[in-house]
Amino acid sequence: MKAHKTKIGLLLCIFALALFSICLINRRRSNPPNAGLPQDRFSHLHSSDHTLKKTDPVVAWIAAYRTPIEFYGKVVDQYGDPVIGASIMVLPFDNAYGESKTQIKLTSDADGRFSIKGIKGAGMGVEVKKPGYLTKSDLGPEKPASSRLIENALDDREGIRFKDPNKPILFTLHKLGPMEPMVYVTERRWKLPANGTARSIALDTEKGLGSHQIEFQFTTEWAKIPKDSDALFGMFDWKLEMRIPGGGFCRSKSDYVFEAPESGYEERILMNHPKSTPGWSKVDSGRYFVRFPDGTHGRIRYTIEGNSDTAPLLLTSWMNLKPGSRNLNSDKRDSNLMLDE
Repeated sequence: MKAHKTKIGLLLCIFALALFSICLINRRRSNPPNAGLPQDRFSHLHSSDHTLKKTDPVVAWIAAYRTPIEFYGKVVDQYGDPVIGASIMVLPFDNAYGESKTQIKLTSDADGRFSIKGIKGAGMGVEVKKPGYLTKSDLGPEKPASSRLIENALDDREGIRFKDPNKPILFTLHKLGPMEPMVYVTERRWKLPANGTARSIALDTEKGLGSHQIEFQFTTEWAKIPKDSDALFGMFDWKLEMRIPGGGFCRSKSDYVFEAPESGYEERILMNHPKSTPGWSKVDSGRYFVRFPDGTHGRIRYTIEGNSDTAPLLLTSWMNLKPGSRNLNSDKRDSNLMLDE
């Protein structure tokens, strides 16, 4: 009897499930999936006249690349004087579907001015150059720069602030002074013993050979971190000492200062990074003017990596071998950006 009731209950459940399925199917037939949704959401993509609706974000994005560009610029040096004959490269963003191949070349006039008209785009990149001048990186609209990314149609301004010929956007180049022969070695990576054994590197040649030597002593505990631990993020003690016996180092605050100071040199510089130091870092970098015992001067930029026990030192150097000269003007520079202090 009990088994019979169980079978009847199971049949009733199956019947109820089947009845629910039939009702659901009939409801879907009477109410299609798109019922209640606006049928014209994508109609502009299929209409015969292909009318663009700016309310659609995709269409608005495509339309932005068809915005007319009107732009006025001016090239000046670090003193605000106009730079005549600067080369200007313009790369408009005029292709919403991929990379643009349009390039426009201009030249600044007698007042350092130039203008861009007759092209379209959501924006553009503008870069200025001239021999005898150094470029300056774009660090924001309020900072001097030799190249800028210009937004023409991707915000509410619609490029209005670029269209006033009486208020041109400034592009700054750094004018170099007279240049003397210079030994330039760019971004050379050097091996240093990790146990504090001194190594001397001269600035006279690319191979580090010569009489104008800097002595480096590097010590790191990085190799002692157990390999089964998180060696990439673990903290450790490390330090670098630089020495020029009979000469010294004077800190440089900018890549755009080219005259070595007359005084203020220290024979020894120590960068000490014990793991207990607040704000500890495994990397250090800096720039210095250097002076040697024979009265010659140079500049260095360095990056030292505490978590390397093979070639931790990246060094760029400029060396004037003329005794007594503090002129370190050079149109050579490395690619690493180092902010002014």
